[in-house]
Parts: sequence; C-alpha cells; structure tokens
Amino acid sequence: MADADGRPNVLFVLTDQERYDYSAPDGPSVETPTMDRLSS
Repeated sequence: MADADGRPNVLFVLTDQERYDYSAPDGPSVETPTMDRLSS
C-alpha cells in the first residue's frame, strides 16, 4: 500500500522482550494475536 505521493507505508516493530529460541523460525509455535492483526 502506498500514500498519496506513491511512497510505501512502512511500520517497523522492534521488541526486546522475546527469547531467541521463541522467535527463531524453527522455534516452538507461539500465539501472537496482536502481531497477527498488525500484519493483516
């Protein structure tokens, strides 16, 4: 999606409260409903 000038809208989310093994691609399944809503 882009704004009126044609530039893309970007949202950068940075957190510092997650353990690496829970945020790694091959880590355990973790429910993240708020992040899921933001991504949709």
